[in-house]
Amino acid sequence: MVRTQDIAMEAGVSHGSVFAHFKTREALIAAVVEETVVSAANAVRHELKVADSTEDVLHAHLGALAEHEGLHANIVAERRTFPPDVQARLTEVNSGVASYLLASIEREAGEAPLKVEPPFAFNIWLALVHYYLLNRDLFAPNRSVLAERSGELVRNYLAMIR
Repeated sequence: MVRTQDIAMEAGVSHGSVFAHFKTREALIAAVVEETVVSAANAVRHELKVADSTEDVLHAHLGALAEHEGLHANIVAERRTFPPDVQARLTEVNSGVASYLLASIEREAGEAPLKVEPPFAFNIWLALVHYYLLNRDLFAPNRSVLAERSGELVRNYLAMIR
């Protein structure tokens, strides 16, 4: 569970000042999730638009998540506890990434036909990334799992779907 003192520390403010800006923990969590996912979406949007390949799209996605890896891991772990509007926002952002991934897969379809249906391809990617985020301590103890394992994630994902 994300603690308010962890959020305060990440933001560089005192724990007490957090509640001067947010009346409830839920309001704070909603704001943190919104800021984190919007920041990641904005960071990756340009790279996704200019990505030449599916591999480029995947690396851009991982790069955006890596900037706040710990927060993303907590968001994944606690998603079901968030208010419906926050969950909807997360789904919206993931749908945006899915559209770029599926477009790149379609462009490359003649070169490498898929072993799975295209919509399922994004679900596999998201499940793989979330699994590694949730189990960071197994794959990269005390280090960034995305920094250490992104090449491996991308290679093995592409091998699974092609």
